Amino acid sequence: MGLDSFKSDSTSTTSSSSKVNTTTEQKSIDDAYKVFTADDGRKKVFQTQESWEEAIEFIEDELNMSIQQVENMNPTQRHDILHQAIIGEKGEISQNFYPARECLVCGQKFSFPTNWKFSKFKGEAVCCDHSVKEVLEEYRKINDIQG
Repeated sequence: MGLDSFKSDSTSTTSSSSKVNTTTEQKSIDDAYKVFTADDGRKKVFQTQESWEEAIEFIEDELNMSIQQVENMNPTQRHDILHQAIIGEKGEISQNFYPARECLVCGQKFSFPTNWKFSKFKGEAVCCDHSVKEVLEEYRKINDIQG
């Protein structure tokens, strides 16, 4: 009898605390200065005008983009840029965020965020207009060289 009541109390406490956390989190988002939501529901929250202005500064100075460009991107791309701005403004990255990839077949360079459209084949970047045959031939060449 004592064990049943202990179990019941524990469950109600856990349920109650998760409701409090959800309510607190929602209130935090509701009170935020700016909130951006990606297609998959992920959010980038700027609690204050100051944090938003710091993100804008990072985007303009370090990523060489205007805030209008970022705001007009599709939600997923915008989420990625804002994520980098948040990381950058906190000093969590020591260099500019400019990833680059190269097409396995023709060597075309893909750079973020201006030219970041490619397909992937076994982790390798490939132009979308190459045939499967071309991609397989290049992939086999690399595997032959690497042994």
